[in-house]
Amino acid sequence: MSVRIFSFVVACLFLYIFPVESAHAKCSDKLKAFDVTFPSSVRISSVPIGGVLAQIKWYTPGDYFFGCVDGDVISYEEKTGMEMSGISKVYKTNVEGVGIRFVLGMYTKHTLPYSFVFHPPMVAETTIVIELVRTGAGVGKNRLEFDLDIEAVEVGGSGLKLASYKGKVSTELTENNYMICSAGNLNLDVHLGKVFVGQVRSSSAAPKSFSFDVSCTGVPAGKPLPVKVYFDGDSPAAGTLNLSGRGSSGVAEGVVIGLENDKGVALPFDRANAIPVDWQSSQPLGEVFRFNGLAKYIPKEGNIQPGVANAVMTMVLEYN
Repeated sequence: MSVRIFSFVVACLFLYIFPVESAHAKCSDKLKAFDVTFPSSVRISSVPIGGVLAQIKWYTPGDYFFGCVDGDVISYEEKTGMEMSGISKVYKTNVEGVGIRFVLGMYTKHTLPYSFVFHPPMVAETTIVIELVRTGAGVGKNRLEFDLDIEAVEVGGSGLKLASYKGKVSTELTENNYMICSAGNLNLDVHLGKVFVGQVRSSSAAPKSFSFDVSCTGVPAGKPLPVKVYFDGDSPAAGTLNLSGRGSSGVAEGVVIGLENDKGVALPFDRANAIPVDWQSSQPLGEVFRFNGLAKYIPKEGNIQPGVANAVMTMVLEYN
């Protein structure tokens, strides 16, 4: 009797398990299709390159369960072939300096593309956040426009499409105060001329003036944002620049180059002390700023020895 019962149970289990395993060896082909919409405008913030300018969000209520079995692999993918930017998981857009990052899930916050191993019960994502990421110095003024097409697909096996998210994004970026500034192909030579050692020792060497213009685009005419400048070079202190090749044969000793702007402020060689560049005028191609400076030889500690007295520094603009 025991043998008969055991045989009966095994036969029943076999008949019961076999069709279930056969039916669920892959994910269900029942597709969840979502129509996705986003706002027509969004306010962007001032952030450094790589920062998030703004977020736009789509959400739909409800739970939409995947019909898969434990261990299946599901992948969320962008399907329009958008090109990646130079920042990880950030796609290029039609707006200069703006990329997008897709973040799925209200709580899980997965960044597209991503995949996961299915463990029931699990549901399709019902939240998509698009992060607008600053990818360049300038931020374009045109509308952000692209077709959104994201799919959840089974990886391997039949490759079934489990969920799709489709929509069209057409969003105006408001309060866009980003600008692009340039001094052009600036390679400025300031000729200090030949100076007697006695003039340097007495600090009576005549200063030489120099200037450069900065053009900025991306702001309303007559309402320029602040532009500042600092310098990079072999500087022992603010307003001074060591000679190139100092200590070498034929190079002057006991001398540095003194530098200040036309207001008598020592030129800074660190970002924290950047000084303003004066606005001049509005032009068709943008706002024009001008920097005026003075340079001359000044003594430093030690004996002054004649020789070649050249130096090099680089200008760094600060804006946005």
